[in-house]
Amino acid sequence: MKKIKQSQDIKTLSLYSERVKVAVSKNPIYGELNFIPAKEVDEIPMDWFKASEMVLKESKEILNAHTVKRLAADAYRQYKLNNA
Repeated sequence: MKKIKQSQDIKTLSLYSERVKVAVSKNPIYGELNFIPAKEVDEIPMDWFKASEMVLKESKEILNAHTVKRLAADAYRQYKLNNA
C-alpha cells in the first residue's frame, strides 16, 4: 500500500481524474475532439470522454482513443464511488 500511495503514476492519474471531474461539473466541453468514442462506453456519459480528452490535451500527455477512454472510466468510477 505504501508503494502504491507513493507512486508518481498514481498521483498523476489521480490529479487528472480530479481535473476531469471538475470539467464535467462546470461547463459543456467545446472544441476539436478527435479521440472520443462514437457513443457511450460502459454507461459512461459522453461528457466524461470529452473532458478526458481536454485534460490530456492540456496536460500534453499521450492522447489517443485508449488514453481518453481509460481516464474517462477512471474518473467516472471514482465519481460514482464517492457519490454512492
